[in-house]
Amino acid sequence: MATPVWLANTVYAASAIVTETTGLPMWRCTTGGTSGGSEPAWPAASPWTVTDGSVVWTLNTTFRQDVHTGILATLNTFKA
Repeated sequence: MATPVWLANTVYAASAIVTETTGLPMWRCTTGGTSGGSEPAWPAASPWTVTDGSVVWTLNTTFRQDVHTGILATLNTFKA
């Protein structure tokens, strides 16, 4: 299933995932609300968060965080 593309004047629930209209990267809705009338200027540097209408988007790094957590758990188990 494809990730939905960001849309103007759209209600988004917290945890929704979208891509920029040009494609990747993926952004996660951290504060639900209604998007603005035009696509936000997606950040190209930290803090990787942008307000769009009443929605707050954060760069979707969940996969990377999950992998990092798994690697640390494996290393700690091996160390023990």
